[in-house]
Amino acid sequence: MKKDHDNKREISSGNKYLSHVRQFWNSATGLVILLTVTVLVYTALLYCTNYLWFIYVSTDIGQKFVIEFPDIAKSTSEFLRMNFFNISLDITLISFLFCLVASSVCQVLHVARFIYVPYGLLGKVTYCGLPLTFLVALYIQPIYKFSHWSTAIIAAAVPTFFIFGGCFDCATRFLPELSDLLQKFRKNTRQ
Repeated sequence: MKKDHDNKREISSGNKYLSHVRQFWNSATGLVILLTVTVLVYTALLYCTNYLWFIYVSTDIGQKFVIEFPDIAKSTSEFLRMNFFNISLDITLISFLFCLVASSVCQVLHVARFIYVPYGLLGKVTYCGLPLTFLVALYIQPIYKFSHWSTAIIAAAVPTFFIFGGCFDCATRFLPELSDLLQKFRKNTRQ
């Protein structure tokens, strides 16, 4: 009788473990798909922006803009001369790493439940997306030698806004909060 009970426990714990592995695998696959879509959409957006910039500077108003704001025009033109796929891939991966680390730290330190979980899209963008965009822009500005701060913000905004939600969702789903770890540790040390 006891042997049957132990076998059922092993099977149920095995199913529970397999269920966690499946959930993790599904989330990891979802993040890879999200990264791929982000790179493709960002690349397409950069090509469209390049085309629209070319049209804009061909107009009279565009020429006035170039004369009145030469630094911004130069920075924009330099950015639009880069390899779009490579810059999309690089900035998307940088954004992903920043978002993944920030979401993991926020989850473990109980911050995610205050700045991410209770809010809708606008609150999440305000409390998580914008600060992460700022951090990514700070990081990529010297790497890509953006001469103007606004160019770095624009370059970081699209991939960061696409990715931060998926990272926070995975962190809140799979990482425990520090209090849970401490409680489990205390429980194990008492026994």
